Amino acid sequence: MSMLMLIAWLATLALLRVSGRFGLLRHVWHPALFALAIYVIALSSMVLVIAR
Repeated sequence: MSMLMLIAWLATLALLRVSGRFGLLRHVWHPALFALAIYVIALSSMVLVIAR
């Protein structure tokens, strides 16, 4: 599980960097909550794919 958490965090960092480069983060109400939501979505998606 900890390996999945690390991979999800790295994927989140990559997505946040891409969205920051294109200026998408300025349209987000609260960037920290957005980052947490992206992390939870990435982690839960990976867990669901592996569980299948």
